Amino acid sequence: MNDSDSGTNFLLESRNRSITIGNVTQRQSSSTFWTSTGTFPQEFIITLADVTSVQSIRIECYNVRKLAVEHSISSEPINFEPLSEIELEHNESNLQTEDINVKIVQAQHLRFIIRSAYDHFTSVHRVSVAGNIQHR
Repeated sequence: MNDSDSGTNFLLESRNRSITIGNVTQRQSSSTFWTSTGTFPQEFIITLADVTSVQSIRIECYNVRKLAVEHSISSEPINFEPLSEIELEHNESNLQTEDINVKIVQAQHLRFIIRSAYDHFTSVHRVSVAGNIQHR
């Protein structure tokens, strides 16, 4: 499964309901993105269409310093377990593109937690998840 060609719908949630992050996975143009509100941690959850054997994750973002990714196989977005925690290099004028190394894991939900940033605000421009849907 790949977010760009599977037709999979993603449910994205954020603590700040006034900020939309739907364009993170199904981006219509390079000018659409999700931005933080300036306080940390910030988090969003991607709910996959079904339990998926996740093989790789790629994120394109700006000003993110520390990022944690967690996964859950529960039908609701609860009971998350750590998957990866990384520190990204600062790239003053370009997007940060990070391939997140993951062992193959089962996931229905992925939670991305931005723990800290290089500035007051960060942005997430795209998240790609590759894997195989397992069907319950």
